[in-house]
Amino acid sequence: MILIVLQKMPEGFAAYTEMSQNEKSASRLWLIFLAIPLVGTLCAWLGFAWLAADQQILGILMLFCSGGILYLIFDDIAPRAHLKHNDFPAVGAVSGFLLGLVGTMLIH
Repeated sequence: MILIVLQKMPEGFAAYTEMSQNEKSASRLWLIFLAIPLVGTLCAWLGFAWLAADQQILGILMLFCSGGILYLIFDDIAPRAHLKHNDFPAVGAVSGFLLGLVGTMLIH
């Protein structure tokens, strides 16, 4: 858990710096950052309470989220794949993921 905290600290500082340039009130920004862990915990509990029984909906939600994570990785994080005003590398990564998923489903 400590490693996860250490990994997220630079991202948090970068997000705070970026948001504080656009935000009018620093106290409002701090309230948002303090509410995020509480909202995340509440959403995790709601997901466990309502979605744990229905495996199909849970699988669809996880598949959708994994595609979103792949898109964000290739759109924001992978610097060599990023082109200004062009989403082709990110959409290509998600399409490759989809192709691999469909291929795996057809084999099994």
